[in-house]
Amino acid sequence: MCGTNKMYTANTGRIIVNTANSNLDGTGTITPLITGAGNGTEIGSITVKSQQANAQGMVRIFLWNGAYCLLQEIMVPANVPTTTNLCLFKDGFATMSKVDMSY
Repeated sequence: MCGTNKMYTANTGRIIVNTANSNLDGTGTITPLITGAGNGTEIGSITVKSQQANAQGMVRIFLWNGAYCLLQEIMVPANVPTTTNLCLFKDGFATMSKVDMSY
């Protein structure tokens, strides 16, 4: 059988996160980015941008499907924005270009 075409609902989200959370299990403070549609949601990309100085760390992407599941970690280097050193801008999902959330 040939590949199956799926119809997804377009969804774009943007959030500001200003709390640190080192937990790997989805506990602690989680800031929702988007809510998946009933017919499925495909994540094409996630971009991380700092608006101020930040320490080295991780941005963790979780999927909620009745419980949190760690989907991806995006390493964030320490950065102090100046006139010559612009704010951090990092594309996420480098190893995971598409995520099908239609289950």
